Amino acid sequence: MQRITVGQSHAVSVLRVLAMTAILVCHILQSYDNQWAWVLNVGVQIFLVLSGFLYGHKNVDNWRIWFSSRLRKLYVPFVLFAVLCLGIMKAFTETSVKLRDLIVYLFDMQGIFGGVNGLNHLWFMTAIALCYVVTPILQQLKDKAGLVFIILLIIGIAEYGWIHFKLNQFAWIWLYAIGYFFTNLSCEKLRIWVLSGIIIVAVALTLILDWNILLEYDNPLNRLWHDVAGLALCLGGIKLLEQVPLSKLMKVLKPFDANSFYVYITHHVYLLGPLAVIPLISEPIYAVSSALVLTALSACVLLHISDYMNRLIQK
Repeated sequence: MQRITVGQSHAVSVLRVLAMTAILVCHILQSYDNQWAWVLNVGVQIFLVLSGFLYGHKNVDNWRIWFSSRLRKLYVPFVLFAVLCLGIMKAFTETSVKLRDLIVYLFDMQGIFGGVNGLNHLWFMTAIALCYVVTPILQQLKDKAGLVFIILLIIGIAEYGWIHFKLNQFAWIWLYAIGYFFTNLSCEKLRIWVLSGIIIVAVALTLILDWNILLEYDNPLNRLWHDVAGLALCLGGIKLLEQVPLSKLMKVLKPFDANSFYVYITHHVYLLGPLAVIPLISEPIYAVSSALVLTALSACVLLHISDYMNRLIQK
């Protein structure tokens, strides 16, 4: 098992902050109906590959404790924030809010069952939870990482190339698994060859594909580009950034990195939906600044309350 180095750990932190920034800008642009939003949501793919990369460096001995800690960290802040926002929407807006909406967010991996605008992004919670569910299987296959990695690439090529089924609900697990097994490839030279291939494909797709199609929210070519670009940006970014001395930068990035998950949960409601502040302020710079300040405050509060709740649950 490869141990994560200090350089790689710092690189992961930088990429996590950059991915969160990309998602923030994506939803800001979406609130202004700017189609370039659908390029920047590649931050989601980067997050999933990062998660696989990190857990690929670990061996879990007690799955009960691991699952308990992962699911608490994932769902305690999610439920707290979703219940609060849905309650405020029901009390102070004309939005139709039902218990079904919370259940939708708990189990709807792709957002296909709707939900309340402003909280639709919470489908990601179920996607990452399913990645956690398959992690014990991935750990059992670590010794065959090279073979499994090839099989995963074939599955990806088949999905995008000739199967043509709508399997994108499971692409999140695919990305997580690719990141997981990339970590466990047998030697550094093999990882460099694989990474070079991924980057070449990502660059080729960027140059060849019609950007009018890529800027549509949901089509197979859009998903293909995002998945390959997410792999290239994440794994290539780690390889590049681990060579750079980032210790001083980490002092600045630490609070942003620590809060990135909570920023993800909270930001969307201030940009879209019945609680959005963007439509209330005509000047974009003030509107966006207000949304970001509310997001930062909410993320900090949610982090502290979630930590307190998790300590109570552990007792």
